[in-house]
Parts: sequence; structure tokens; C-alpha cells
Amino acid sequence: MYEIRTEKHSLPAYPPPDGFGQFAEACGFHPASAMGLVAIDWMMGTLEVSSLFLFSVISFFVGCALTIPCALIQRYAYRESWGAAIGKALLCGLLTAIPTPLPSLITGGMGLLGLIAMRHRRANPPNTLDMH
Repeated sequence: MYEIRTEKHSLPAYPPPDGFGQFAEACGFHPASAMGLVAIDWMMGTLEVSSLFLFSVISFFVGCALTIPCALIQRYAYRESWGAAIGKALLCGLLTAIPTPLPSLITGGMGLLGLIAMRHRRANPPNTLDMH
């Protein structure tokens, strides 16, 4: 690994960020999971509006229950660490639990970023010679 030598410390030098691809990698959500969450959010929003928000409690529990499969999809299909996978799954589960369909725009945007990140990974595979 490259090192930057200073007078007091030796710090590892990380490669500079490569722009939007790295941002999409960090903030993206697996597209299949995002599409499923958007569809469920719109179905639950329709149920809540038609019942005059009496079924909002059901929406909360559905959103909480969806965090587990979303975390598993993020971990194994999107290949993220457990911390990032659980954090993003909790965020999207809570957005789904909000009793309106508007937060699904955020979830859909995260899915679009995830699609861009997956294409970025395919176009730029890691250099295995530099890995230890």
C-alpha cells in the first residue's frame, strides 16, 4: 500500500475518489429490493388512504418486517458489509413505514444509484494484483 511520509506520522494514502461512481456505490440500494419496497409502499399508501389512515399501524409493522429481507439482499446481492446493509435496510424500512407514498421517491432514487453503482463495478473491476 502506498504511504505518505510526514515528519511525525506515516499515513496510508487512499486513491482519490472517482466521482459519481463512488458516490453511487456508497449511497445506492440494490435495484430489485428498491423496486419491491416502492411497490409495497404504494400498495400500503393506497390501503391507508382508502381507510382514512386507520391501517397506518399495519404499514409500520410491514416496514419493520421488510428490513430483514432488505438487509440480506444488500449483504449478499449488493455485497456490502453487515453494518452498511443493516443501516440502509433500516432507512428504507422506516421510509416504507411512513403512511404516505411520497418517501418511496427516496427509495427509488437509492435504487437508481444502486443500478449506476452496479454498472460502475462491472466497468471497473478491482485490480487483484494490488490486494494482499
